[in-house]
Amino acid sequence: MRKDDRLMVRSIFSNWLGLVVMGVTSVILTPILIHGLGDYYYGVWILVASAVDYYGMLDLGMRPALFRMVAWSKGADDAIAMHETLLSALAFTVGVGFCVLVLSLLLIPVLPDFFRLSGTERQIFPWLMILLGLNVAGAFPARMLGAYLNSLGRFDLFNMSAVLSTTLRAGSIVAALHFGYGIRAVAGITLAMTLFSLLLNVWAVLRSDRTLSLDWRLARWSRLRGLFQYGFSILVYNVGDQLRFYTDSIVIARVLGAAFITPFNVAARLMEYFKQIITGVGGPLMGRMAELYGCAQHQQLQEYFLRSNRVSALLSVFIGSVLIFDGRLLLNLWVGERFISSYPLLVVLTAGYLVGLAQQPCGIVIAVRDRLGPAALWTIGEGVANLGLSIYWGRKYGLLGVAMGTTVPMLIGSTLFFPWYALRILGVSAGDYFRQALAQPIAVGIIFSSLCWLTTGAQIGRSFPYLLWTVAWQTTCFGLLATVVGLRSFERKALFKHGKVSLGFVRA
Repeated sequence: MRKDDRLMVRSIFSNWLGLVVMGVTSVILTPILIHGLGDYYYGVWILVASAVDYYGMLDLGMRPALFRMVAWSKGADDAIAMHETLLSALAFTVGVGFCVLVLSLLLIPVLPDFFRLSGTERQIFPWLMILLGLNVAGAFPARMLGAYLNSLGRFDLFNMSAVLSTTLRAGSIVAALHFGYGIRAVAGITLAMTLFSLLLNVWAVLRSDRTLSLDWRLARWSRLRGLFQYGFSILVYNVGDQLRFYTDSIVIARVLGAAFITPFNVAARLMEYFKQIITGVGGPLMGRMAELYGCAQHQQLQEYFLRSNRVSALLSVFIGSVLIFDGRLLLNLWVGERFISSYPLLVVLTAGYLVGLAQQPCGIVIAVRDRLGPAALWTIGEGVANLGLSIYWGRKYGLLGVAMGTTVPMLIGSTLFFPWYALRILGVSAGDYFRQALAQPIAVGIIFSSLCWLTTGAQIGRSFPYLLWTVAWQTTCFGLLATVVGLRSFERKALFKHGKVSLGFVRA
């Protein structure tokens, strides 16, 4: 296995280790929040958090633009450009943070009426808006520094910071709920941990780049203008992404009522974990692809694209299949028997996410090649369709209609537009794409799903050890199928050789 491949594998596993710790923490924390705050106040928490999430668009796509430009400059061995780009982006976040605080104050008298809040939740709403607004203002520079770490390939330090702040936040929230504190304490703890994460990222960046000086005089308008030019398409894309994935709670609150947010959010939260696992592969791949593009190595970029798409498809098929076949038991053991009714929502959402995430590298290569304009416009259209269909079908079919409104546009975009556009940019034929990126994962998925369908019986009433055993044999079975059917012969040889080196049987 080549050095670049080893670094890629290390970065991916570093991401996954961080995701496992943060995912397990979040999985444990979710039912504690639901039962500690109650269904209604948990719904209010999700509602306000969803509204505040829209502040993220105020970064104007600066974070992914920073990641790409720094990775490109690293490939070109231009340290001055890297430092000027970082300081220019950090200077921008100061202004964004001020805008966030002003916007929060302006929205406080408006949103309670829009969401039809009354009573105690109307009194709590201003506190949540202020605390979570401050949280977003602090998150902007923290995430910008995290993007710089990732562009340097230091996913290990980035994940260490994220794991520490996440576990401390979870422990503090559990303690606060145990001693009778409520939703405002949860918001305050969230803000404190974001500021802690900011300090950790400052330390990690200075440790990773010894030549960097956090001197504001390094900020350059020319660098900021370059970030804006690339970031504008990212911004439009993010607006569509926000409409696609993060409007459901607002639609539900407006159309069905805040009380219905919690059962939907349970299924949506599992989708978020699904997405995070796949993007754990995407982050290192984007950095490597940007370096290859910066070095004008077009053929290697094509190879990385096809191989990474096959890996993303295999992972998506596995996770999606486990969610579908083990979903009822998972919901029962995770958040309680009354949330088994969320299983149909889980199945509908999984269908869309599986197809979309399986082809995640299509979006990555579009971003790397700076061809986001048409993709951003398509995403806006998909987001508008999501919003319109979720409202229309939500009124007719309830929560299942909202889930359908999310899934149907996602399936259309993932099967038609994004693969076609990515292949056109790279100069890869549809036949090569299907043969080298999709055919083997599809075959593995058909065999694996058939085995799961034949062996999975009634799960209600089963215990947590039974779930662990089921997932263990499914993982083993899928791993064998992926190795034998999903990988090519040279990839199997490289994998076995890397395994022998890792175990100490042979020298590197």
